[in-house]
Amino acid sequence: MRAKSGSPPARRSLSQHLAICAGFLLLSSLPLHASPAIDSIAVANRVARESDSRAGLEGRDLGLETLYQQVLENNPAIQTARHGLEQAAGQRLVFRAAALPQATLGLPAGVIGPKGDAESRNFVLITGGFSQPLFDVSVPPKWRMGNLALPLAQQNLNVAVSTQLHAARQAYLRALHARGVLGVLAEIDAALERNQKFEKERVNAGLGAKSDLIRAEVQRLNRGPERDAFLASYRTQIVNLANISGADLQASGPLPYRPLGHLTYRPFSVDLGKLNAEAQAGRPDVALLDLLVRQTGEVVRVAGAGYYPSIRLIANGQAVPGGAFTDLQPNSVREGDNVENSEILFGPSLTWQIYDGGATDGQKGAAIARRDSAAIRLQELRANIPRTLAVVSRRVRSSEEKIRVLGSSVALAERTLDIVEKSLEAGAAGQLDVLEAQRSLFDTKAGLLNTLLEHALSVAELDLITGRYLQFTHAPESASTR
Repeated sequence: MRAKSGSPPARRSLSQHLAICAGFLLLSSLPLHASPAIDSIAVANRVARESDSRAGLEGRDLGLETLYQQVLENNPAIQTARHGLEQAAGQRLVFRAAALPQATLGLPAGVIGPKGDAESRNFVLITGGFSQPLFDVSVPPKWRMGNLALPLAQQNLNVAVSTQLHAARQAYLRALHARGVLGVLAEIDAALERNQKFEKERVNAGLGAKSDLIRAEVQRLNRGPERDAFLASYRTQIVNLANISGADLQASGPLPYRPLGHLTYRPFSVDLGKLNAEAQAGRPDVALLDLLVRQTGEVVRVAGAGYYPSIRLIANGQAVPGGAFTDLQPNSVREGDNVENSEILFGPSLTWQIYDGGATDGQKGAAIARRDSAAIRLQELRANIPRTLAVVSRRVRSSEEKIRVLGSSVALAERTLDIVEKSLEAGAAGQLDVLEAQRSLFDTKAGLLNTLLEHALSVAELDLITGRYLQFTHAPESASTR
């Protein structure tokens, strides 16, 4: 845009400024009523897409589906829970062993007689034992605890998967938001740079005031700290993604990832009744607490088994190979002195501890406290689900209304800026009017990106509340924010 040569333009009075502003408002409002309704959703998605493309940050492309796969494979918390699932099979055998028979076999061997004596001889014995519970109150609850070992470990894994995938998704969305805002700030910086050059040319040509040049420079410098803050936020989210996905981080060098895509918006239908039923049935932490209540109930029964007797069928035997101790006691006349006798002893065994100093009472009381604590937490969690869903659903609806309003505001601000720039070319507006129109447009775009992030995080929270992250272990969602 070139300034006309000749005498400097005359200064306008306050009434002229007001008339120009009123003209801007009138011109900006006419096309809005004459044109079809603004598609605010399309405007919102366009702003996010264009601002993201202008950011231009380095890093290896990373989609949300790929991120989920890396988290499932390399996340430390998920790996720990997976090892716990593998150990649960052994724990089940330990619990079930209380109902199974126990058998022992021994082979004592040695030398009888003084060391170095010619009469010393080697010997070997065969011993064995057998025990089978006939009546033990602790056996049924221990068997049921063994049955609960694998489901408990599986739900621990499910909780770890849901928590870590949600954390990864949050970091991914915040990185997209920071990069989008950086794109808006890059657009602002480019526009302010053009304004600064234009004012400098006007000052050099003697057509503009130096104060306008200083104002343009200050406007551009004021955006620097804001850009640095969002760049630091973007880097922080990328580091969080690397930590959650188990990627290696280098002390220096480029960032490991560059999230693909941009914040998008699609209206999200919220059915509280359906979501509540889905959360009550499929949420992993609810299932985990339910299993913990059942397990601690069995622990109470095992502790209470100390009040009752136990009956076992036992058998012990000893076999002596023939001639192993011949002539070791040649002068013995008592039958009991014959150490070569083989024998088997068997029969029932009754054990009943009458008094244990309160140990059984203490163990049972502690188990009851753990069971009641788990039951209270489960009850609170189930009761909080509908309330939490209602709060999040209100945030979803509120952000959707804001997106529609801000989308229309962006379209209006773009038209207003275009009118002001044309008015500047015609000499009917000043540079300050352009700066105000640009700032209004850019602030509206930044507000729209903030609302898109709020909506995407709210939808992600609904997925966490309802336990939908477990479906990503089989078919991860594509790189969209729903």
